[in-house]
Amino acid sequence: MEDNNDEILDGQNEEVQSQVSLPQDIQRIIIGFLPGRTVLKFCSVCKFWRDCIVEPAFVDHHLNCALRFRQAIACFTSVDNGLVQMYMFDPITVNFKRTEPVFSSRFHMSQPCNGMVCAYDLKGAAEVLNPTTRKHLTLPASESVYQAQYSEYFLGYVHSTKEYKVVALRHWIKHLTFEVCTIGTLSWRTVRGSEEEELLKTTKPVVVNDEMHWLLLDDESSHFTRKILSFNLTDEKFSYLDVPDSVRDRDLELVEGEGKLHLWSMPCKGAAYTESEIWLADSTRQFWVHLHNIAHPSVLGTKPFFMYKSKLFLGSQKRFIYIDILDGTVCYVDIPSGENIISSGMHRLGELNDIINRFSLCWVIIKRLWTIFSCCWIFLNKNSTFTRCLQVVLSSCAILQAGEENNKLSVEDVYRRHKQDSAGAMK
Repeated sequence: MEDNNDEILDGQNEEVQSQVSLPQDIQRIIIGFLPGRTVLKFCSVCKFWRDCIVEPAFVDHHLNCALRFRQAIACFTSVDNGLVQMYMFDPITVNFKRTEPVFSSRFHMSQPCNGMVCAYDLKGAAEVLNPTTRKHLTLPASESVYQAQYSEYFLGYVHSTKEYKVVALRHWIKHLTFEVCTIGTLSWRTVRGSEEEELLKTTKPVVVNDEMHWLLLDDESSHFTRKILSFNLTDEKFSYLDVPDSVRDRDLELVEGEGKLHLWSMPCKGAAYTESEIWLADSTRQFWVHLHNIAHPSVLGTKPFFMYKSKLFLGSQKRFIYIDILDGTVCYVDIPSGENIISSGMHRLGELNDIINRFSLCWVIIKRLWTIFSCCWIFLNKNSTFTRCLQVVLSSCAILQAGEENNKLSVEDVYRRHKQDSAGAMK
């Protein structure tokens, strides 16, 4: 079946390339700025675009574009029968949108990392899941997974090597062990053994760039913390970071915010003061900078998720909350009845289809790619190949969007409709 599709795409590819002589590098750049779900549909337009989309270099380019222009908040909720529902929020307007459900038998999930998550059972195997493509990769089994009481898994990304790594926390009776698996390998390696006796305030880390961070408790009977345990995904080494002296007697939480490590300092129960503080760790992790004082919100049972711009996002199992740290305004987003939040974080694979719905696809592309188009001004004339290439991109997007509604358009339909549009434009 795949060979037959290749033959069809080969024939259509020759026809398209005969009409479009825009350099293929420019075509790659244009496609790289489109949302992830739209890009996946382009695989059926022509063979060049399909081969381009699966190239590692293109994947990196598309990810870089998403990190700069197309960030969204992803919230995953669990419902009955092993179904995980995904919601998307605009980080500026916080508009709420339900997307297609993600089917998985795992009821625990890590925070999103470049659009992917790690889903797992506490006493079973784990898998890395891409909600956009619905593809998943089952991780190899560790020898200790069935010996430990239970395990938790967290996903991270190493920018220097472009590798994804999964960190597993194995829970034993009196201690924890840390294991790491690089995606694509077949084994786990222990990076921290049973001789360590630190007490983690929470086992779920805050992931900032190439590092994972955990707050350490002073002792078993205390909820205060003086140090942060950090794990570098690049060299797989652990280190410690002291918290500011002025907040050691307060309730602390770590928060990721736009690639930086933040510390949320809250009043303890019964404290005379009511304000919370936001601190920022400098790039060298040598000192902290005090950023803001905010009125302490009266929201119990909540945990911080992340920061974006001037908003602190937090929530419980039933409610998504964000606080404007500049004026202290608190807003609430209730989760549908019968669903519980299991994970939330920034989603960076450009799945904001509501942008395409609010504006025409032509306007979105022109707005995002204006600098690219301006570099190609020499092509802009009456019979410009650049104009014809742009026409192919726009008409293909429009046709594929229409096909999504009735699910009946084939590759031949796409090119037949494109020919008709081109003939009408020539007249």
